[in-house]
Amino acid sequence: MSRKSVLAVGTLMILAPALTACGGGSGVASVPQTPSAVAVPPPPAPPPPPPSNVDYNTPEYQRSNAATKISAITAYTSGATGQGITAAVIDSGVNPSLPEFAGKISSASRDVAGNRGMGDEDGHGTSVAAVLLGAKNDSDTHGVAFNATLLALRTDTPGSCANTAPDGGCSHNDMAIASALDIAVANGAKVVNMSLGGAGPNSTLRAAMGRATAAGTILVISAGNDGLANPDAFALIANDAVARNLIIVAGGVDDANAVSVFSTGGSNQAGSTASRYVVALANRVRTINETGAAILASGTSYAAPAVSGAVALLAQAFPNLTSAQIVDLLLSSARDLGAAGVDSVYGRGLVDLASAFAARGATSVAGTTVPVSMTDNGTLSAPMGDATLTGLSTVFQDGYGRAYQADLEGTFSRSYSGGRLWSSLNADGRTAGVGYGMTGVALSVSGDVRTGQVGPLAMTDQDQRTARLMAGWVVSRLSRDTHFAAGFSRSSGALIDQMALNKASQFLIAEEAGSSFGFRSTPVYSGAVRQQFGRWGLSIGWDRGEALIWSKGLRHRYDRMPYTSASVSLDRRFGPLSLGLRGQQLSEKETVLGARFGAMFGAPGSVTRQISVDGVLAAQDGWAVRGRWQQGWTRIGAGGVRPAADHLVSTAWSFDVTREDMFLNRDSFGLRLAQPVRVASGGLTVELPMAWDYATSSAQMAATRINLAPSGREIDAEAIYAVPLWAGSLSTSIYWRKDPGHFAAAPDDTGAALRFGMAF
Repeated sequence: MSRKSVLAVGTLMILAPALTACGGGSGVASVPQTPSAVAVPPPPAPPPPPPSNVDYNTPEYQRSNAATKISAITAYTSGATGQGITAAVIDSGVNPSLPEFAGKISSASRDVAGNRGMGDEDGHGTSVAAVLLGAKNDSDTHGVAFNATLLALRTDTPGSCANTAPDGGCSHNDMAIASALDIAVANGAKVVNMSLGGAGPNSTLRAAMGRATAAGTILVISAGNDGLANPDAFALIANDAVARNLIIVAGGVDDANAVSVFSTGGSNQAGSTASRYVVALANRVRTINETGAAILASGTSYAAPAVSGAVALLAQAFPNLTSAQIVDLLLSSARDLGAAGVDSVYGRGLVDLASAFAARGATSVAGTTVPVSMTDNGTLSAPMGDATLTGLSTVFQDGYGRAYQADLEGTFSRSYSGGRLWSSLNADGRTAGVGYGMTGVALSVSGDVRTGQVGPLAMTDQDQRTARLMAGWVVSRLSRDTHFAAGFSRSSGALIDQMALNKASQFLIAEEAGSSFGFRSTPVYSGAVRQQFGRWGLSIGWDRGEALIWSKGLRHRYDRMPYTSASVSLDRRFGPLSLGLRGQQLSEKETVLGARFGAMFGAPGSVTRQISVDGVLAAQDGWAVRGRWQQGWTRIGAGGVRPAADHLVSTAWSFDVTREDMFLNRDSFGLRLAQPVRVASGGLTVELPMAWDYATSSAQMAATRINLAPSGREIDAEAIYAVPLWAGSLSTSIYWRKDPGHFAAAPDDTGAALRFGMAF
């Protein structure tokens, strides 16, 4: 049985020299789907990464519209050009003397149907081969896989190409094609291009196709040019069991991605081969004829070699891929055209190498099962400020086991405690309490209280329906020297201050050291016990709360990560001098000082032990001086790419000067300097792959230290003055924050506030 070369008759045009020199590629190269990830060139003897001064987007590339249509530049910039891959073209031979094929024709190339040599009589084989792998030489056009090796297997029946009758032209006998397939397999061809059409293969050719696919050779067959709803019967072999899902049917589209229409018909559609059918450019494809003249050629004959070139590029770039995976990648990454999903017209859609080269599926650190995200590997907390995560360049693998180089620093978000004034002033709610004997109970609720109707906590009926319980606490005096307190949405430190009759701070911005963990959190419930021994006081507190981590993405909410803490504090009065010592342990289940680290780092929790000392000196004239220093030691358990536990040291301090009755009776003045909790030293030690060897399926590992101490250091200065007014109090605050949030590059935060409060 014989078949014809699939060429749309009458659409082959020789380009004038002036036209040959023009640009005019039909597509613009797309950026990879994963901008920070670049395909790792494969060992052994991998080609080096393309130098930064190499520009593949040349006029020659732009003229190569078969390559631009499928975004082949993505493969080139990733280091893939087809080098080392043998691509067989079963066709009418090629002109071996043309510069497009110089030095790249396999010695196994031959005339399978006769002894004429591989020379091309009608130019079909030459024009097809040039689209697949024509040389990149800054002249005319280049092929999709321009560095691949050509195995040219001539199968046209002797004398058939000279037949110029309407039904004439090159014909190819099934027996010759079968022999050519066996030669291709024997010589290690990764892909075989067959821009041929006609009746279904006979039993001999069908068996040869089975042997080829069994050996892992990928076959690409053109769909045909009759404008039918199904490909040629020859291409329907893709649905046969002998195909083993390694036969791809190539249909054609024009510049606008419409199904190709030719003067003699049009591209056959996907039909029953839809799941194995892709399209590439088949209208006015720039290539050459058997004399080397530049031509515009149309027909699915020219879509097939673009697909074959894509196979060669993937095979070189990712030598770990099986043939089945290469086919799956090309099909699954194709750009959907026409009806959504796989359809009977466009099949899987347009071949898209930008998508095929991008990481797909689950990603993991190369050589491990440790997952790694390309978008979100964690959130740094306020104590870490502007700490730079340099050194987080690594190699990861996608769901196909392909290796990529990526810089992960950009996959971390940061907590920035910018202007805090509004959140400090935006307190809306009511607090009410009641006492009975030695027990006091208080509740705080949020709500908008506007009218004078009296209800519980002085709220209207509507307010009561919409109010949200904010906090509550109970303080009970068990004996003269023993107090117990419990609360929800209130910390144990606040409960201890209440039992010790410590006056609440009026500072808005500058925090007292030890008054918070330094990161955004909310207490859930707490308890405390205080025992007085003369001038000595012993307090024990415990808390359960949640660290609040802003969720990246579309959820626009905080993720809540649990923590527990316990503290023991001892204080002693020496006349006007009071000294205090406190030890505290903070246990975070999934965070590190409020920071979240993803599965790549073992999604660790942490334990922080803190020591703080403070002293208060109160003078009889109303002046008082207070200072507090806190230091913490954080242990982060091993996990993920961290082979051992890591440690951080954090500090915080504050210094106050206050005066009561400074100008008026019951007025107050205060000045505070403070540094919020800041990581002073420490970080994460990670072992990351720096290179990947496809030959041995192993990674070259290197230890990297990631410093979590910020370069910025926030210093807060705040002055306050409060004076009684009517039944309430009028207070003012002026503040200045240097390096807010421990960000050295952040502008200073300055401001002033005026508040009026009244008890109801």
